[in-house]
Amino acid sequence: FNLTDHLVLCNFGMLVSMIWHRHKVALRMYSTSRSIDPTHVRTLYYTGISLSRAGGDMKEVEEWYKKAIEASEGKHSNVQKQMGYLLKQKRRFSEAQKYFVKAIKCNPSHPLTRLVLFHFKLRTNLS
Repeated sequence: FNLTDHLVLCNFGMLVSMIWHRHKVALRMYSTSRSIDPTHVRTLYYTGISLSRAGGDMKEVEEWYKKAIEASEGKHSNVQKQMGYLLKQKRRFSEAQKYFVKAIKCNPSHPLTRLVLFHFKLRTNLS
């Protein structure tokens, strides 16, 4: 395969991270991908995911998600959803809920995001 193609590097990096749990190898692939196309949304987003899986600094993970959101102009539901998960993990619930709402606006039929948002609404109504 072509290691000068940012899409190949991005997709293969995610495979390496998800299947073989070689997150640091994936991060190097994303770095090369970003050197070819520094605004590729999935590469930015996957960098945050793999950095999180590698035990990286959560502030840096959040920065990668913010870069992906900016590059996508807020129109990529999975990036919004992932930011919501990160903020939920950081116990920043009201911020997290806003990102889940944005994710649903990007993709109204996204079932997992709808389920998480329902959980937030249920928890809020029971409190």
